[in-house]
Amino acid sequence: MELESKTKYDIFISYSGKDIKLVRAVAQTLHVAGLNVYCDDLAGHGMVHGGRSIDAISELLVRHLTESALMIVIDTDNARNSKWVDFETRFFRALNRPIHYIKF
Repeated sequence: MELESKTKYDIFISYSGKDIKLVRAVAQTLHVAGLNVYCDDLAGHGMVHGGRSIDAISELLVRHLTESALMIVIDTDNARNSKWVDFETRFFRALNRPIHYIKF
């Protein structure tokens, strides 16, 4: 199976919503570099807002994780304490796809 032919996004950004200003800067830099980046906030899927159920959030995340070739974790204290970052990284690891951590 060729990963590139099965993915929609080059990069999925995993982060804590408490770090959104930092995340937006990283996502913009990657986008300017020509990468197709999935970041729920930039896609209008912000998980903190919108009143989505846990099941709806999980389903949306799984779809976008599966559509991504690589994950970048914005590694902050907030992210290390986030249940969603934990969920995303565990799921992505199970897909056997690369995860890179950017420590702040």
